[in-house]
Amino acid sequence: MSTRLALNSYTVRGKLNTPNNVEDTFRQLRDIGYGAIELDLDGLLLQLDSGELKDLLEKLGLRAFSAHTGFERLENGFEDSIANFKELGLEYVIVPSLPRDRFCRDEEGWTTGAQMLASFSEGLSMEGIRLAYHNHSKEFEKYNGKTAMDIVFCESNWQNYLAEIDVYWVQFGGGNPAEWIRKFSGRVPLVHIKDYGIVDGKPMTVEVGEGNLNLPDILDASNGSGVKWYVVEQDDSLRDPLESLRMSKTYLERLGVN
Repeated sequence: MSTRLALNSYTVRGKLNTPNNVEDTFRQLRDIGYGAIELDLDGLLLQLDSGELKDLLEKLGLRAFSAHTGFERLENGFEDSIANFKELGLEYVIVPSLPRDRFCRDEEGWTTGAQMLASFSEGLSMEGIRLAYHNHSKEFEKYNGKTAMDIVFCESNWQNYLAEIDVYWVQFGGGNPAEWIRKFSGRVPLVHIKDYGIVDGKPMTVEVGEGNLNLPDILDASNGSGVKWYVVEQDDSLRDPLESLRMSKTYLERLGVN
């Protein structure tokens, strides 16, 4: 299996509230065995500038290959953002969501949002960086018989950006994660690998292997669709998130992911 394992720093966001805590937490992540990280960049830049963050990652031997950054940051500070991305040596930049009030109310709004993503993607591609869009559940709302997922990804003019499929939110939205990964085969370099559990009758993210997703099918779909990175992310945890990340890594390693 050529797909590599990483984590998204949003999982430990509560531990990243000072520069010293960022360093201590990243060191613990390295010691758990994670060698690669997808940065929750907007939050981290409140503590460290991109140069300081780069130096810290190099000091700890961590690779930052991708980062989540908000739509508004790209819209309002594109050139400054590119400078940050290039300093960090990012291969992928991920827009984690479109602003709901502006774009996510009707088909026209989703179409406008997709057009803007395509414009960002074109600019980033000129700098050697690929843009991807990360889904939540709102992309499974339907408009004139089409899901917003289809509107965002399936129009021919918008094929220049990629997909980061979040398997939990696909399931939450009523979709089949493996089917959507296969549907976008060749266009999904990154998958947010999570699990979908029920706690006190309500859905929540749980450690990979502790929930109800068909993970073997998801991994099979990913292997056949050109996925390069499994990014462990847990939005919320009932235990220390570092322990959650350790548990998920241990489970995935048993399935041959490392």
